[in-house]
Amino acid sequence: MRELAKRVAEISDLPIMKERKEIWKRHHGLERVKPMLLVFPENSWHELMPSSVMQCDDQFARGIEWNLRTRLYYYDKIHDDTVIEKTYIVTKSIWNNGWGLESRFVPSSQNSGAGKYYKLSMVNIKRQFTTSIMSINN
Repeated sequence: MRELAKRVAEISDLPIMKERKEIWKRHHGLERVKPMLLVFPENSWHELMPSSVMQCDDQFARGIEWNLRTRLYYYDKIHDDTVIEKTYIVTKSIWNNGWGLESRFVPSSQNSGAGKYYKLSMVNIKRQFTTSIMSINN
C-alpha cells in the first residue's frame, strides 16, 4: 500500500495537476475556460477493478487500497480532468445509540440500486417519543 500511496503523491505533484486545479478554480469562478470533463464509472468499478486486484486482507485496509487504486486508475486509464490529490479523507463515524429520532431507511431491491430515506412525520415523531418515554419508565 505504501507504493500505491507514493505513486498517488507523485502524480499529485505533477504540473498537470496544478494546472487542472487552477482551471477548476477559474471554472467555478464562472470564468470561460475549456470544457471540463469528469467521468464517474460508478457501477462499473467492479468490472474495471475486480476484487482480485486488491492485495489487502483487512476490510479497513482494503477500503484505503481501493481509494488509492481508483485514483491511479483515473490517471492511468480515464484521462479526464479529475485532480488527483495526495490527501486522504478520513470519514466520520456515525452510529445510533437508541436515543433521539430514527428515520426509516428502505434499501433498494436491486443489487446496486439506491435506497430511500422516508422523512419523519409528526405522527412518527409522537409515536417514537411516546415509545421512548414508556421504555424509560418501565
